[in-house]
Amino acid sequence: MRDIWEDKLDLAPTKKPRAHPTFKMERFTMLPFLLSHRPPSYRHCSILLFLLSLWFGSHPALAQAPQAAEPNVEGIMKTMLAGIQNNSLSDFTGAGDPAFQSGMTQETLDSIRQLLGSRLKQGYTSTFLTRLKQQGFMVYLWKLEFKDNNDDVLLTIAMKDGKVSGVWFR
Repeated sequence: MRDIWEDKLDLAPTKKPRAHPTFKMERFTMLPFLLSHRPPSYRHCSILLFLLSLWFGSHPALAQAPQAAEPNVEGIMKTMLAGIQNNSLSDFTGAGDPAFQSGMTQETLDSIRQLLGSRLKQGYTSTFLTRLKQQGFMVYLWKLEFKDNNDDVLLTIAMKDGKVSGVWFR
């Protein structure tokens, strides 16, 4: 069964090929009608969204510059990692608040040192990722990449009033 649009657009197959194609005005007069009354397809919408994201995503005013940790926070992180390498509880907890200092024991530092001490001594690179405000704390995140090419570690330090309140290695 032939569709009504096939008649209007002359898309139906012909029995014998024409030597010279003839110009049919009907074909071109119906085209704007067809385009304006068709709902947009998901493909067209996704293409449009993709192009818009390329435009706005590449706009230099919208791009964020890489963040850097405050110098004192970076120094605290380096001192804490040196404390792990040197097995120094005072270096590791020196910048901590009273609750952090009293909660951290030599046994806890030994278990951290057992996991990371040798890897830290072989060498590592720390990359500051970001800082977050969470429940009144400033939370700083670093990526630790080790020279042994094993798994990276995500270092999280929570601070309040310039003092370390918690440290996590993941």
